[in-house]
Amino acid sequence: MNIQTITLQYDGKTITLPINKTQFFDELYVDVYTKIERGGTRLSISLHPKKPLILSDLRVVFSINAPQNSNVFCNGWQSWTESREFALTERIQPLSFLARPFLSAMGDYSFYKYPQQKGKLHSWSYTYLRSSAHKSKNTIALTASLNENLCFTVFEWDDAAQTLTARKDLNNLMLEHSFPLLDLWYAEGEEQQLFDTFFQLNDTKPCIAPAPINGWTSWYYHYTKINERVIKDNLAAFAEQKNNTFLPADNSNTHPSVFQIDDGWQTAVGDWLSVKPDSFPDGMASIADDIRSRNMTPGLWLAPFICANNSLIFKTKKDWLLTDDGGKPVVAGYNPLWSGWFYALDLYNMEVQGYLRQVLQVMQYKWGFSLLKLDFLYAACLYPPKNKTRGQVMHEAMDFLRSIIGTPNQILACGVPLAAAFGRADYCRIGADVHSGWEHSFLRFINGRERVSTVLSLQNTIGRRHLDGRAFRNDPDVAVLRSENTKLTITQKNTLFIINTLLGSVVFISDNTDNYIDNTKSQFGMMEFAQQRTVQKVVTDKDYCEINFTVQNKKYTAFCNLSANKRTTFSGKRSIVLQPHESIIV
Repeated sequence: MNIQTITLQYDGKTITLPINKTQFFDELYVDVYTKIERGGTRLSISLHPKKPLILSDLRVVFSINAPQNSNVFCNGWQSWTESREFALTERIQPLSFLARPFLSAMGDYSFYKYPQQKGKLHSWSYTYLRSSAHKSKNTIALTASLNENLCFTVFEWDDAAQTLTARKDLNNLMLEHSFPLLDLWYAEGEEQQLFDTFFQLNDTKPCIAPAPINGWTSWYYHYTKINERVIKDNLAAFAEQKNNTFLPADNSNTHPSVFQIDDGWQTAVGDWLSVKPDSFPDGMASIADDIRSRNMTPGLWLAPFICANNSLIFKTKKDWLLTDDGGKPVVAGYNPLWSGWFYALDLYNMEVQGYLRQVLQVMQYKWGFSLLKLDFLYAACLYPPKNKTRGQVMHEAMDFLRSIIGTPNQILACGVPLAAAFGRADYCRIGADVHSGWEHSFLRFINGRERVSTVLSLQNTIGRRHLDGRAFRNDPDVAVLRSENTKLTITQKNTLFIINTLLGSVVFISDNTDNYIDNTKSQFGMMEFAQQRTVQKVVTDKDYCEINFTVQNKKYTAFCNLSANKRTTFSGKRSIVLQPHESIIV
């Protein structure tokens, strides 16, 4: 991969930058340097303005040589966004025009122009090419941004032109000071080694990886219809099932269990210190005490940077809302399970910061919740101020949360542009919400890339597996073992369970475990055993993957078919026929 051109746009001008040279202009000077580092090439670009400037674009165009049938990994905008290996000749479909008023804020649709042409793909923060000639060798060509703190990077693949373009998400940035605009590293090699090196070089050092966890969450069975009785009944049932069925019995090998109360405990989204009095008469501290008494970590859900239109904050604190240039509140999305529209809060409002600091301290130190699931985090950077980029706002938002939630308490981030969570979240959702069925046909029809979908969730779990233990611990979303209140078949539930436990480090269920039959109890017990695995290699091919792993020095391979068609594969000389959506372990 070679650099073709580097161009910078500012104040309506476009200039071409030479490589390995400091270039002087009337309004600024620019450093562009490359060096060989850790088996790859590092490219850095820094700007030094002599007066205030408006930056509109920086792009570095690389020439590539991609054989036919090559794949590229495209990392989506945030936790829920479709992220997988695409054929280089594919197309990423934008959200349907009719759905944009309701769903566009959740993705990159309002600030990234989708080409809608085959062979033109885009990826945020990092990407890689898997050549058709090297698929069996697990060799890739990785290109990654080493510093997203000040500005996100988008990578654009063009199959016809055989180019990869790295662009910065500048959003007409007002710049008055020196700015390290770009820091890229690109190399070719074995994928695990490349991702190790990427995170060793990354400017944001990851957290020391916490232990994998398993547990229970209220969302995927009860949704917002929760109360004290529902929580305590499920707590007792889960604790009993866990004590009776988890393997192995040796407690030194077991992973911490979390019991998480999800959405529905608060009177309104945004009013985080107002608990529903009829639903939770004893208060949240009482429940956290009950959870801890059963040797589990109490977890609680909230969405710190948004408020619903029925909240007291929305009604009485209009100056807390993030507004656009016209003074209108910035819509963060639409949720029919709430009161409909919900809005972003202004991170840089000191009263908002004071309120959130109080909320998070009460939840940790008064109520006693040790793990906080922080959701809809993308809302913080929906409308950045003129002197900041989306990337800078999102990183400052995550730094703010991390400064309040210190060790030993933990963050499970969700709905966040992932690079901003590197080194700031202990656990992070890396895929879409699991659906009651395999796919949500309507949301798929309108091209919702952040849609609720079991198959989309699994594709993301496979695609973003490299982040687990490097950036944070991956949360692939829940496994479903129950037979009631789900449209997933036994085969589909088994595939969901296998992939989540092997490639994720957060394995939650949301079932009423009192209803488990013997076979389900046995599978539930294997959750702890599966989390002791060490993954050696993952081989992917469209809607299929093979996961090679060991448990207690024994070698296994999981063959996973996500497609609606049969697939024949091989284990040594033995042929294996996988039914639609079927996975087996050999």
